Amino acid sequence: RHLLVELGELTQTQRAPDALPNEGLLVTGQFVSVDPGHGAARWFAGLYGAGQSRAVTHVEIYDLAKSKTMPVADFDTEGGSRGAGGIVSAGEGLDADWWRTAREIRTFIEEQSGIKPVKASSSSSSPRDR
Repeated sequence: RHLLVELGELTQTQRAPDALPNEGLLVTGQFVSVDPGHGAARWFAGLYGAGQSRAVTHVEIYDLAKSKTMPVADFDTEGGSRGAGGIVSAGEGLDADWWRTAREIRTFIEEQSGIKPVKASSSSSSPRDR
């Protein structure tokens, strides 16, 4: 969901169909490591890095017009709460990590392809802005 929202601001997006089309980008990947951390530890001792969440992914991007088997790019993302303390971060957890990961993938595609957003991003303080 997070990635579909982020990439949806660049171009038309959809979950991969059973039969891949002959053009477009396919973004796929794996969760390498996921640690949800501990919200209470972040709240009580977050200033010291206690309870931080951490998510590591490996991403592959395919240009389907070129190949359905050889990625045109592959990279890793890593993010986490970094142990930020306080009442807000105690509830943040992995959801913020998924938004960060989706933004990293979007930024990579923007920088590599030159695709720019088709609509303005919201300036509200939503979870994806963290």
